[in-house]
Amino acid sequence: MNQSSSYFNINNVLSVKPIDIEACPNCDEPIEATDLYADGGAVANVKHCAGCGWSNGGQINK
Repeated sequence: MNQSSSYFNINNVLSVKPIDIEACPNCDEPIEATDLYADGGAVANVKHCAGCGWSNGGQINK
């Protein structure tokens, strides 16, 4: 792949979801947030720290 071409083509992007970065309450490392989906859309959100293993245990969307 040459430097003038890009693997990412902006013309094919349909939407961009902003990413909120939160710090772990235990070790201040960035935490990972994962949305869990079912037929009706997002049903839960789980936050996990790869640094210390902290997790919020998941929160059900109402």
